[in-house]
Amino acid sequence: SSKRPPGTIYDFGIFIVDFVTAILFSIGNQNFDIFNLGSGYSISVEEVIKTVMNLSGITKPYHALNRVREHEVMDVYTDISKISDTMGWKPGISFNAGIEMCVSTYTATKEI
Repeated sequence: SSKRPPGTIYDFGIFIVDFVTAILFSIGNQNFDIFNLGSGYSISVEEVIKTVMNLSGITKPYHALNRVREHEVMDVYTDISKISDTMGWKPGISFNAGIEMCVSTYTATKEI
């Protein structure tokens, strides 16, 4: 793995559409099992901020303290190989597409 700057937190969950799709995939499964749901990769908090600003056309200063809190988990991602291998499910909405949908919905209903 690449060296990441100190204090840079990486995380990425799942968009609700992909979550619901995974549940629908599982309905026909006759066996009980436990699956991890997520994107399968992580993105830095700074990348989230930059992507939202870029897609919304907003430029706003932000400041990262670059300080690691005690017991901080610096990189989180979900291993989705089991549900992918078992049911063929994979998330369908990329990070950029999901953020674009969120920004588009927000800007259609609110003034920025």
